[in-house]
Amino acid sequence: MKTTCFVISLLFMGCGAKLIPGTKLADTLENRSLVSIVEKYRRAMEARDVDGLLALASKDYKEDGGTPGTTDDYGYEGLKRVLGERFAKVRALRLQVVVSRVDLAGNRARIEYRWEMQCQYTHKEKVGWHVKTDDNRFELERVNGQWLFTSGL
Repeated sequence: MKTTCFVISLLFMGCGAKLIPGTKLADTLENRSLVSIVEKYRRAMEARDVDGLLALASKDYKEDGGTPGTTDDYGYEGLKRVLGERFAKVRALRLQVVVSRVDLAGNRARIEYRWEMQCQYTHKEKVGWHVKTDDNRFELERVNGQWLFTSGL
């Protein structure tokens, strides 16, 4: 009887969906591709690589700053300026990103994630550390087989 229960347990263990390591996402080609671009984003952020981040962004990139007004909205060209301004104040940056959900609709994807950032910055000749954790969302579109961010950077 014990042997039969053991064999049945092994069979059921093998029936579960395989997950991408470090996530609760099904291990599919699309999910792996999207998790991979998030990792490229994370590395470019830590390197403070404006050109690397721009290479991941769609020319149709739009950011609304999460506010109802339009004074803080910007597109692809503004992204370069905003990243340059922010990185100019940063001396060191460490970023962790954990993808929690991926929603696909044709050539569009929405990625929900939690991030934690620690950065050393300068402000008015003073050096300080800032730590922040938040939940956020990326929007992406597939263009010529490549996923590009359309918002959320």
